[in-house]
Amino acid sequence: MRSTQAHANDLIEIHLAEQVYTPSQEEGFVFPSNVTIYGGYDISPVDGTASGKTRNPRTPANPEGNMTVFKVDDPNGRLVLVHENQNIKFCGIIFDGSSLAAESSLNGRAMLIENSTVAIDSCVFNGFYFNAVSNSAVTAIAIEKGKGKETSKVSIKNSTFTQIKGGQVGACISVMDDSELEIWNSCFNNNSSLYRGGVTLLSYNASPKINIYNSTFYDNQCTSPIGYYGRVLMRFVGGNPAVNIYSSTLSGRFYKEAGTLNIYNSLVECAGRCDEYSNNYPAKSRFLEATKDANETMWAKEFLSNFKGTIASKLSTRGGITQVLMPSNKLEIVGRAGAPHKLTPFDQRGIQRSSISSTFGACDADYSAVIEMTDQGCPDRKNTKASFKSTISGLTNARYQWVDNYNDLPDQKSSTMKDAPLGTYWLEVNGYDAMGNYVTVSSNEIRVSDVCEDPGIFYVKTLDKGGSDEFNGTTWDQAFQSLEKAIDAVAKYKKENGADAPATIHIAGGEYKLQKDAGLALGELRNVKVIGGYGSSPLKGAKRAHKRTPSDPGFETRILAHSEKGKFTTFASSNKDWKFTTIHFVGTENAVNPFFTMNGGQLTLDSCLMSGCWSDNNAPFLHLAETSKLIVNSCYVYSNKSANGAFLNVENKGNKSNITICGSTFSDNTSVKNGGSVIYTANSSPTIYVVNTTMFNNSCINKSMAGVETIRLSSGHPSLNAIHSTLCGAYFIEQGNAKFSNCIVEAVGNADVIGGYMQAKTDLTGASQTVSEADHNEFKTLFSNIKLGNSNTPVLTLIKQMNKVNVAKASCPECSTSKDQTGADRKADAVTPGAVEQ
Repeated sequence: MRSTQAHANDLIEIHLAEQVYTPSQEEGFVFPSNVTIYGGYDISPVDGTASGKTRNPRTPANPEGNMTVFKVDDPNGRLVLVHENQNIKFCGIIFDGSSLAAESSLNGRAMLIENSTVAIDSCVFNGFYFNAVSNSAVTAIAIEKGKGKETSKVSIKNSTFTQIKGGQVGACISVMDDSELEIWNSCFNNNSSLYRGGVTLLSYNASPKINIYNSTFYDNQCTSPIGYYGRVLMRFVGGNPAVNIYSSTLSGRFYKEAGTLNIYNSLVECAGRCDEYSNNYPAKSRFLEATKDANETMWAKEFLSNFKGTIASKLSTRGGITQVLMPSNKLEIVGRAGAPHKLTPFDQRGIQRSSISSTFGACDADYSAVIEMTDQGCPDRKNTKASFKSTISGLTNARYQWVDNYNDLPDQKSSTMKDAPLGTYWLEVNGYDAMGNYVTVSSNEIRVSDVCEDPGIFYVKTLDKGGSDEFNGTTWDQAFQSLEKAIDAVAKYKKENGADAPATIHIAGGEYKLQKDAGLALGELRNVKVIGGYGSSPLKGAKRAHKRTPSDPGFETRILAHSEKGKFTTFASSNKDWKFTTIHFVGTENAVNPFFTMNGGQLTLDSCLMSGCWSDNNAPFLHLAETSKLIVNSCYVYSNKSANGAFLNVENKGNKSNITICGSTFSDNTSVKNGGSVIYTANSSPTIYVVNTTMFNNSCINKSMAGVETIRLSSGHPSLNAIHSTLCGAYFIEQGNAKFSNCIVEAVGNADVIGGYMQAKTDLTGASQTVSEADHNEFKTLFSNIKLGNSNTPVLTLIKQMNKVNVAKASCPECSTSKDQTGADRKADAVTPGAVEQ
């Protein structure tokens, strides 16, 4: 191109009229250093006229512009080769490979860059199709290492890559050199590869430095993904690449296998092994597992639903060289987003970003007002206050007005606000947009609420009452919607503050279904309280008024399993000091797993309702498989069914669990096989205390000799201590020992110690014969109908004076028997045995 060596370093400009340019050799157009190629003039430009001076290149944002096209017909050829050349620039060129009928196996079909400095501005790359069975990368632009010592520096701005079909790996850009690559304000859409992904960008066994700014990636796909290889957008394999992504929208999945990947102030659908996320939404998955299925379309649909319009109109071309995704209001209300990257003060359409925070991802609104909370204080933990500052973009002659709960604040007319008390605040700004229209714009909303709650306290309420797992869960106003999210928050809190730091989860009234059949994953969490029984929309300081019985009018917090195969949770030996208070646990019909399983640990159930675990299999409500500590206090347990021990089943040799049941009621529980509808032990050695408790209307469907209605200690060396309780139904102790102190017991077989209790006629001595109907009815005549006492449990009330019995000195380490089940003080001189004092 240069006729003499004297002009070798001159800056050369090549201006191309609208037409198709086809290289005459397989290696494509070869340009020397210091050349800029301009496209976009009309078909017959004339010197000295507008047509000879004004460029109008066709782009997706300018579909009426002039087409300057590089096109190749040779199946083995490429369009451009840049080999050890510096300072080459392409502006307004369409690189078109769509005319080829055959697929190519040539890497860098549009442009091969070796040891060169290249700038690509306002160009379009489309229609390149590559050999699908090629194991090597085949892409439109390839950056490779040539024979020279230098590395390449490539800049791509305001450009579009679309309808490019790669082979097994790669489609748009491959980087196989320790080069520097920057991508600005560009769009990658409707591109694909076959198996191993890396559709838009592939780094392979190299250590490049890659920065991506203010760009959009959408509707790219890996059509036949293989395991973790099938990462649609980007893939970084081998070497030590350093990749940074700023202020961009990335719809689709990408994966880093080597190097570092940092993502800032961007909308990211999901990324694998990202080193740093900062101010991102939503960062759904990190793909820690290598076998994750790469063809899950639901994520893409959910992600795209965050943008305005239908699928066809989610893109805007206003004022920009490339199409961009337009975020919906969900994304425009961003709160404390963090400032945009210093090199991306404008979005992809040229709209200036807010200096405080920007709408994550593709673009800002044409005009916006954004506020952030700059500080908050509550030294006495009562008077919470906060301060804000604001910036606006896109408006001139702005006038400010702060609003609190739909009321203008007359003295707040500047861009800042200090010491705002509890309330909901936003900013209304009046001004003129770029077209001179008078407009009003409202900022995002910020709530000043219970920001000074004690640490380690989290809140949950139902979705329809305003709960959301996108919240921080630290107040009722910002409550989570799932118990799982609250458990995750507790785990994070304990990781930061120590495993023994106390944590509490408050759950509003309503129904909560667990998200997985495996139930809650407790890890090694300990010292956690879960409290329900509030109203459905509680406020700070709300009191509990929970249901004490199924018919009680109080509030109810119901927790259900995910499905009939589901459970609530499994406790391990590390799960100590767990306490659930005023929760209604509802088991599953046709259950195949126990609702609770304890393989160790410590659990307290206080003032809870437990019902609905319904199974013909051995799936009780509570299964103690290994030595554990269980306390059941002031609970109502009803309508559970299983083969044995509908409420509690204790099994396995060496199981020395400690079980305490205080002030509770058990009714209408059913065994369908070997009895023990409330408690069944087999080949285990638990110590069981039953104190100040009532059991009635529990049954065993099996009427054979083995059918024992209420409690059966079948084998091992269990120990049962019943104190100050009324126990209807048949009890049978085959092994171990039992002691009944100051109780009313309908029928007991093989009791070892009698410590002052009154018993019905049938004692079931030896084998466990059924209590006769006559004996059972006679026993029931001692009581009036069931009534509710002053405590959390209903009781059977005596209607006949019982004979006084010897006062036994039985004790329970967890419970007091100084009061009866109604909460009344027991008499000091004598005890009326059983349910209640007269």
